[in-house]
Amino acid sequence: MKKIISIAIAILIILGGAFFALRTVLFPVKYTSDIKSISSEYKIDPYILASLAHFESRFDDKKYEKNSNNGILRFSDESSTKLAKELNINNFKPEDLVDPKTSLKLGAYYISKFSNEGLSKVVQEWNVKNGEEANFDRRDYAKQYYLPKIEKNIKIFKFLYPDLKN
Repeated sequence: MKKIISIAIAILIILGGAFFALRTVLFPVKYTSDIKSISSEYKIDPYILASLAHFESRFDDKKYEKNSNNGILRFSDESSTKLAKELNINNFKPEDLVDPKTSLKLGAYYISKFSNEGLSKVVQEWNVKNGEEANFDRRDYAKQYYLPKIEKNIKIFKFLYPDLKN
C-alpha cells in the first residue's frame, strides 16, 4: 500500500512539474488580466489574442526600436499610428507600443475587424497588419504556415489557462 501511495505521489509531482514547465517555459502568457479585459472590450476570443502575442514575441518586452516592429504584438510604427488614430488615442507615439496594454489594445482592435469572418481570416489579415509585399502573398503564407500554429496554441492555452476565458 505504501508503495502505491509513493508512486501516486511521485506521478502527481511529475505531472505538476510538467504543467508548471509548460505554463512558464514553453507556453508563457503574461498580462492575463489585460488580455481578458481588452478581449472583452473588443468582443474577441482572448485565446486568439494570447496566441498571436505568444507567436509574435512570446510576450518578450523589448526596448523600442525606431522603424522596427515593436510591442508584444510587433506592430510597425506606421501601422500602430494608423490604428491609434482609428481608435482616437490622443498623443500616441510608436514608442508607446512598449507598453503591453497599448500593444494588446491595438491588436485586439485590429483582430476585431475580422473576427466575424473566422480564425483563418483573422490570421491572414494579421500577417499583413504591417503592409503587404508586391512579390509575396502573405495571406496565403499565413494560411499555410501561421494558421496551424495559432490553432495549436489556442488549444494548448485553453488547457493551460482555463481562467483566461471571459
